[in-house]
Amino acid sequence: MSANPVASPSPGAMLQRSEHQAGPAGSLPSLHRPKPKPELKDVSLVDLSAELLGRLMSGEAYSGTTDLVLAEQLGQLLASKLDVHLNRFSAQRHHDLLSPIFAQLKPTDLKGATVVDLGCGALNPFAFSFLLLMLGAERA
Repeated sequence: MSANPVASPSPGAMLQRSEHQAGPAGSLPSLHRPKPKPELKDVSLVDLSAELLGRLMSGEAYSGTTDLVLAEQLGQLLASKLDVHLNRFSAQRHHDLLSPIFAQLKPTDLKGATVVDLGCGALNPFAFSFLLLMLGAERA
């Protein structure tokens, strides 16, 4: 009988569960609802974020289904928390800046037009020009 090249975990290791995973052994991982740890309550969110970023940039990685579900949940929550006006890379900021313009300027008004931008303010000038070209302007 040949040895199995894939090491299987010991029965004791299989019973160990992540503190974030709910459900019986063998169940699919579900969304996590970790409670903040009292011993970390005085650590700022910025410091926690910097630590996480530093660890990931140094090569640490999530492994296993449970860890990956937790990481995906973190990514989705960050995406929603970062979509705010103060974040210059967010969709919400672009919506806030462009909505007043497009309330007055309809895409049909741009058909074949030449648009001269006399200062884009907080907008990326190339992105704004590209948007106007995509909406029908001939030159921007």
